Amino acid sequence: MKSLLLALLVMFFGAGCAEIVDSGNRGVKKSLGKVEQLSLPEGFYLYNPLTSSIIEVEARETKWTTETMAYTKDVQQVKLQLTVNWFPKRDSVHTLYQEYGLKFADVIMPQVVFGKVKEVVGKFEAVELISKRLSATTEMEVAVREELTRSNIIVTGFEMQDLNFNDEFEAAVERKVVA
Repeated sequence: MKSLLLALLVMFFGAGCAEIVDSGNRGVKKSLGKVEQLSLPEGFYLYNPLTSSIIEVEARETKWTTETMAYTKDVQQVKLQLTVNWFPKRDSVHTLYQEYGLKFADVIMPQVVFGKVKEVVGKFEAVELISKRLSATTEMEVAVREELTRSNIIVTGFEMQDLNFNDEFEAAVERKVVA
């Protein structure tokens, strides 16, 4: 009976007191429900399973593609397709987890990207947005990069793939070009 009890205790503590943080991830250690102020790099960690746990958080570069609607300075509605390449600041993963949880990107990315893109699009008239697309994209990227950096997210790339205005506006632009 003693050996069975000892074997059960060894299995319980042996199975739950070690964690391997895989390559490309960071570990967040919680002790008594409190997040410790350190992001654990890849590796092997021992912990007390009764008072602590280690949560793995993806820290690789990720591509986020989305669409949004915005209004230009001359009140033309435009549909934009955007891509942001990003990763969490690796030594701040614990902060992101503590403030937003595992799905921190779902909370931060839309709010920042949509807000900054709409702000920039609103500075351009519709025709100007088309003709100065590169300039507008660069301005969007700078605004998004600065804001996300403050939220511990590093932007490695930003692209505006597509601008779609309503059919009437596009027809008017075509008529103007032909004339």
